[in-house]
Amino acid sequence: KRTSIEDYLNLSKSFGIESFDASYKDPLFLDSQYQQALNYVRTYKKPAFIRVECYRWLEHVGVDEDWHLGYRDKSELYQWKNCDIISNPCLVGISKDCVAEWQSKYRSLFKDKFEELSLSDDPSYSDLLTNVI
Repeated sequence: KRTSIEDYLNLSKSFGIESFDASYKDPLFLDSQYQQALNYVRTYKKPAFIRVECYRWLEHVGVDEDWHLGYRDKSELYQWKNCDIISNPCLVGISKDCVAEWQSKYRSLFKDKFEELSLSDDPSYSDLLTNVI
């Protein structure tokens, strides 16, 4: 535990912020909560807070697993993998073939963009605050 705050949902509510709660374990309900929050923000022009119960199965920074560090048990992962729409796309009515097609398309797109941007110059110091209000 990295903070003394017990419940971020109640914290946001204490500031009068419309708050929504969902879990990654129920992707359809998560989507409905997201849509409600989006509609609220667009209708009332006010912020909304969405708390999503989720689980990280790769390291914080990077793309590797970190089970060897010993602060979590890999057995925790399985209940979450069962709810993952990439692992189980049928949960939201999508075929595994469709997911494989999207993965291939986006993997290629991101790889190409990463390679393109890797060749770009770093921004200058004066560019860092461009378009910042």
